[in-house]
Amino acid sequence: MCRSNERAHRHHIIPRYMGGTDVVENIVEVTITQHAMFHFCNFQLWNNEEDKIAWKMLSGQINVDEAKYQAMLLGCKKGRETQKEKLKDPKNLMLYVEKCRESFYSSPHKDEIIQKLKDNQPKAVEAARTPEAIKKKKKKLKEIEHQKGEKNSQYGTMWITDGTKEGSYRIKKDNPIPEGFRRGRTLYDDDQKEELFYKYVYTIITPEGETIITKSLTNYCKNNNLNQRSMSALVLGKLKSYKGYKVTRKELQNL
Repeated sequence: MCRSNERAHRHHIIPRYMGGTDVVENIVEVTITQHAMFHFCNFQLWNNEEDKIAWKMLSGQINVDEAKYQAMLLGCKKGRETQKEKLKDPKNLMLYVEKCRESFYSSPHKDEIIQKLKDNQPKAVEAARTPEAIKKKKKKLKEIEHQKGEKNSQYGTMWITDGTKEGSYRIKKDNPIPEGFRRGRTLYDDDQKEELFYKYVYTIITPEGETIITKSLTNYCKNNNLNQRSMSALVLGKLKSYKGYKVTRKELQNL
């Protein structure tokens, strides 16, 4: 039962978060106990966090400051969800990225932030490489089915190229391939390959004493059924021998 000395409260029949307004027809005067019960019932009906916070405050389970804090956290959560939904539109995402980039580079704390990131990077890399971190990451990726089926970033698409880096892009698999293009992707233009892919010249001496000169140790290992990791270890001096092979290398720029 409600106590007769309780102060009257104004309660919205249709809550404001459901579109209710402050018109007279939507307001009813109730006691504090009734007000708490209204919000409790609303919470049971619609499972809305605003009603839960109001009910706990009005019933004395939390004070006003705690209620304000919980309401602030709830507002932040809803704001993140709204922003996440908004950023599903590529146009909004690009505008958001540009705004963040502009804000960062114009910040007076830019250099300080960059330095802190550089200082923390080794610790972060070391922490990510621990067995516990790797196990946790693999478990999480398996749970969310990362990059599987429709969750794959390239699901339903394919790369096509005209043989250049600039002329490589994705299209839907159902779309016809334009004339002058082929299926696949070119990561680097031809004039960049020599510099980017071939930084060394390898001299390989086979078990039979034959000398082989190649710029791609990877291709040589694949073509001759050799373990590339072991061959690389020979180059670095980590292995003394591997199937009778000897390997040395020189940088192209020093030739």
